[in-house]
Amino acid sequence: MTDHPSYLDQHFLVDELRELPDAELRDRLKSALEQNTPFNNLIMNALAGELFARTLEQQGDRDGAAAAREAQRGHRPYFEVRLDVHAFIHNLHRYARHVEEKMPGENGIEHLIVTVKSGAYGHGGIEMAHAALEAGATMLSVDDVPKGISLRDSGVDQAEILCLYPPPLDEHYELAVAGNIMLTIGSLDDFHRLQDAIDKYNALEVDRPKITNTHRFKIHIKIDSGMHRYGIEPGQALTLIQAIRKDERIEIQGIFTHFARADMLEDKHMQFTRQQFETFLNVLRELHAQGIEIPIVHIANSAAHWNFQDAFDPEQIHAAYPGCKIMTRPGIGLYGPPSTPGFDTNDVGIEQVMTVRTRMQKIEKVPAGEGIGYASRGPKPYDQWVAIVAGGYADGLRRDLHPNEPDDIHWWVIVKRSDDQSNATPIRCFDDKGDPLPDSDFSRMEQLPDGGVLCPIAATIAMNGFVIRLPDQAAAQRLVRTRDTIVEIIGPHNPAQAMADELGTLPHPVVLGFAAAAGQRGVTYVK
Repeated sequence: MTDHPSYLDQHFLVDELRELPDAELRDRLKSALEQNTPFNNLIMNALAGELFARTLEQQGDRDGAAAAREAQRGHRPYFEVRLDVHAFIHNLHRYARHVEEKMPGENGIEHLIVTVKSGAYGHGGIEMAHAALEAGATMLSVDDVPKGISLRDSGVDQAEILCLYPPPLDEHYELAVAGNIMLTIGSLDDFHRLQDAIDKYNALEVDRPKITNTHRFKIHIKIDSGMHRYGIEPGQALTLIQAIRKDERIEIQGIFTHFARADMLEDKHMQFTRQQFETFLNVLRELHAQGIEIPIVHIANSAAHWNFQDAFDPEQIHAAYPGCKIMTRPGIGLYGPPSTPGFDTNDVGIEQVMTVRTRMQKIEKVPAGEGIGYASRGPKPYDQWVAIVAGGYADGLRRDLHPNEPDDIHWWVIVKRSDDQSNATPIRCFDDKGDPLPDSDFSRMEQLPDGGVLCPIAATIAMNGFVIRLPDQAAAQRLVRTRDTIVEIIGPHNPAQAMADELGTLPHPVVLGFAAAAGQRGVTYVK
């Protein structure tokens, strides 16, 4: 090995360690802990990784053992999901400022319940949670109890964590009590399962505080105001809350509802959102009439932040329920995609957090009249210059985006020689004879601020590769050194929402699909 570890150093170190007996591995790990060399962290990680892999093998988990060893080799995937933490923090502050516009004098970020469910919508739940807390957030929300426990394990000790859905398993109620994860309660059954979990926890012989009237377990009540999914019916809410209040071990910290159509702007849908809001306010009025005080009220999701701002209007909410703290629950909107189809996030200063990019593998000239790839799609009456790009539907790129007819264009990628603007590919939309191309393939062609060019997907998207059409031979010649070429599938100029619109879906499955396919090794955080 040289003075500085390389990719191959990591690769061969893993092979070397696999040949050593357990005792020698532990001796070398102890020795590495006492050294101070450039290889110190590399060696310690590799040793610990090999010991972990052997434990998994003993448990019969061969796939897990292989993944543990691969993680130590330092393989860098070609298909990369880049997550911009700065953009996330910027968006967080933009939502906070929007709250402050309704609540002058308040610190808006302290009124946000930052939603990091489903791994922050594929953006790295633990990383984004810590970024939010460092920016001043005080409460996080997750979709299940184990994800909340993972946040606790990562060092989230003081912040409050709310599980937005009642757990499906009794053991998750028990985990929530043990890990101090606040639960959503939406029925008497939820409440009784929580009581059972508290009883079991208090019966344990552990050196931890019992759940008592001086050390209470916090919950939030969910009201079904019309979505008909989770939550208690409005007419049954008072009965549930009165029953819970009799158990002095439980504190009702918050009450909330969720809008079904806040992202739908037609009058009939906005009227339904207004109806849900009024239904929820009526529940608050009934509680106030009974003298029942719940400290926190939260109604607005990402869509309601921009489309229905009454949901965090102190004048209306405090008129129904004086003295409560009003919070909001921004979700997908914190990560860049708009919460409403057709909504331009640039108008409100929201930035896209996720960029997905890959690399070119080959450039080829396709003769006039011949199609490309499976089903021979996209033949043209002139010669085409195309690039074969690494990655496909196994990497989260939906197959629906390929052309079905010769003139179809369903998605454009951004091609650039490097991150250096001076190396931008020139835009030339002419054939080999210098004549303008006879169709509208490149009607969206434009030089982008960071030096990229838009190129359409030209053929069937395969499992591990896809094809894009280049403007002309000059562009192909400029890009011939494919190792320098970046192909951006989604990013600031090619947003996930646009892809979702093309697919007829929400941006949520688009970003989650790329993140799930990339896995932990394929994600890079930009800080």
